[in-house]
Amino acid sequence: MARTVEITGRLIVLSLYAVTILGFLVFVGAILYPFDGPANLGLAVLFVGVAVAMVVHLWRIKTGRDTVEFPPPGNVHHRPLSPGWMAKERWLKAVNQLPENDDDDKA
Repeated sequence: MARTVEITGRLIVLSLYAVTILGFLVFVGAILYPFDGPANLGLAVLFVGVAVAMVVHLWRIKTGRDTVEFPPPGNVHHRPLSPGWMAKERWLKAVNQLPENDDDDKA
């Protein structure tokens, strides 16, 4: 009887987010601990906002409302947020919306 443990990509992402959030809070707490002025309070509010955004994103991934996209294997040029990639996707969407008649080719 062999026991196996399957670790999915989603579990890895969730655990990395948890470690990142904890490390971020420890780092920020060590920097901002002596609250001795309004500048520290402003920084604390900013960093707490970032931490809340990280927790919300983690919650959205966990509930399935947001997806984590990994690049396809073997495609190192897959960058869906780059301007060229977005232009290609818009172009393909526009081409797919064109009517499917071949009247122009029969001239």
